[in-house]
Amino acid sequence: MARLRTSHFLSVLPSSSSPVQSQNKKRFWPRTVLAAVVIALVFFVFRFHPPVPPPEVPAPNQLDKLEPQLRDYLAEKIKWTREEPRDFHRQATLGMVYAANSLWREAQRAFRNAAKLNPREPLAALYVAISTQEMGEYEEALGEFRQLTLRFPDFPQGFYRLGEAALRGGLLDEAEPAFQRLMALAPREWRGYAYRGLGRIEDARLHLALGVSQTRNFMEDDWSQTVSQHAKLVQDQMEIASEYSAAGQSAKAEEILSQALPYQPENLTLINALAIVYNRSGRPDKARAVLLNVLQKDARYLPALVTLSHSCADLGLNDDALNYANRAIELGPSVVQTYLAKANALLAAGRDSEALEALEAANRCDPQNAEIQIELGDVCLLNLRRTKDALAHYETALKLNPVLVPVYVRLADLHMHLGRSKDAQTDLETLRKISPRMPDLVALEARLRKLANP
Repeated sequence: MARLRTSHFLSVLPSSSSPVQSQNKKRFWPRTVLAAVVIALVFFVFRFHPPVPPPEVPAPNQLDKLEPQLRDYLAEKIKWTREEPRDFHRQATLGMVYAANSLWREAQRAFRNAAKLNPREPLAALYVAISTQEMGEYEEALGEFRQLTLRFPDFPQGFYRLGEAALRGGLLDEAEPAFQRLMALAPREWRGYAYRGLGRIEDARLHLALGVSQTRNFMEDDWSQTVSQHAKLVQDQMEIASEYSAAGQSAKAEEILSQALPYQPENLTLINALAIVYNRSGRPDKARAVLLNVLQKDARYLPALVTLSHSCADLGLNDDALNYANRAIELGPSVVQTYLAKANALLAAGRDSEALEALEAANRCDPQNAEIQIELGDVCLLNLRRTKDALAHYETALKLNPVLVPVYVRLADLHMHLGRSKDAQTDLETLRKISPRMPDLVALEARLRKLANP
């Protein structure tokens, strides 16, 4: 009986020699074994490798104590990022929002999230290191910049930041090759050329001055160009608006300040900044109306008197311009802007010698201000035809700030006018170091060649 049962069992097993039975066997695997394998794999993954939780979206501990406009803007961006916390773009944007408003701890966390979500993006790692540096952790930041250049050897901004960090730490041997690599990767990037001669005293002096006078002028990248749209601290907005206005982009400057004003409608400093934008954009009448309203609220608000003096001078109201400047001097006899306003009013009235006296008074208030020396030089040269005095003021300006591009332009032009080709050549050589793409440079060099080969 046992043998019969065995034979019966064997008789129902499929034979490998039967095509039909072979096909039946193939259908058997997908429906049973394959399904079992998939189920087992899924169980294994979820049992031993649970899903990675989304990165935590950083938020300030005291959000409600921030400036109103910044608070509302941050709340909006935090909510937007929490909706898709695994979205690299949203984490990176939130990081830039924090960075633009100097919330570096939160910025670092957001950038770390972005770097983990997209480890192949060098800008994410760059801004982790920048945040670390801004938090005062210089040694750690230097190490992060080093790692960044090793991971991304063709990323110019990484070498720029490494060179800057090494230079600030006195590591000249490390800074110079970083800037050399920057020059190789970005031949048109002027910073590499400005910083390349770090072993030479004169070039080191120029670099130090560049670092002091252009602390915000870092090498740009795709992310840094978004900073101005995210800056919501009122002081930063006024500075950004001033930069836009000085660059001829008055509409952008007005937009920034107009958006800030509803949050702080009684902020006289903000209103005065808007009036300055109106002056620069050729609308002194609008500035005057705004400022007269400010003075009704506070007749002793000195900045409004100074700005109003400039508005009146632009409108040809020379007596009013001088009166407002004199009132400002009475309120702030040691404030340099009051004397500059008076000098401006006197120049508008054609009283050049008196304007020079007002500028000299401004210089006594702030003898380290190189810009005042430029103004003194310009009045001496252009209004009073006192060439020797003009040269002295321009040279003093360079002693105070050796990287003032406008001074080198003026000196090169004046030296060529006086036939001093060698001095003009020196001016242009320095100018090429600190501003190789300056538009006037080509024309000045052409003039110098013509002077040397008449």
